[in-house]
Amino acid sequence: MDIGSLAGVVLGAVLAVGTGLVTELWKQGRARRAAARLVWLELRIAHKALLGAIAVERWSPDFEYSDGSWTAHRDQLALGWSASDFQALEEVYLILGHLFQQPLSQRASPVLYWKVFERVNAAFLSLGKASGLKKVTLDKMKIPPLDQVKQLRAQLESASVTPQPGRDEVMARVLKAFPPELRASAEAALVKAGADSPPQGTFIRL
Repeated sequence: MDIGSLAGVVLGAVLAVGTGLVTELWKQGRARRAAARLVWLELRIAHKALLGAIAVERWSPDFEYSDGSWTAHRDQLALGWSASDFQALEEVYLILGHLFQQPLSQRASPVLYWKVFERVNAAFLSLGKASGLKKVTLDKMKIPPLDQVKQLRAQLESASVTPQPGRDEVMARVLKAFPPELRASAEAALVKAGADSPPQGTFIRL
């Protein structure tokens, strides 16, 4: 084999190895982004629960904390994150786990967990960036924690003063989902059933 042929073989091997390496690195990066997205979705639930508790100054008895995604994917995150960022996220999960394992009667007022919420919010934003979320989504997440609380309180206050539709108005909305020929029969059936509110699944967006 002459030198030219040998150089071609060597170059081809180098290119093959390089291409394979680039492909593998791309796959690993994609897997880490997927892992970050799953953990972000999980932390998002805890973030909203803590935000809501601080805004209304009481704990919700219906919230069930979970760290399943974190447990399943933290090894992948550890490979792509700096030691300080990973440690911050790990500490957030440890704090949340300890907090939500406590019975409601033993928890302090939610407002006393303000510093915890700030740390959760920072970790939530870091996960969002690692997940490859769109800029518009990330920008919404950059709202300062105190402003998040103010916005939620304003929304809750607005909802509390908004007049609720009466039974006749609710019935009219429900009947709009039926063809005109069936509305009388549908109304009679609802009245006969004594429905003070529409059956689940009756509403149809028009």
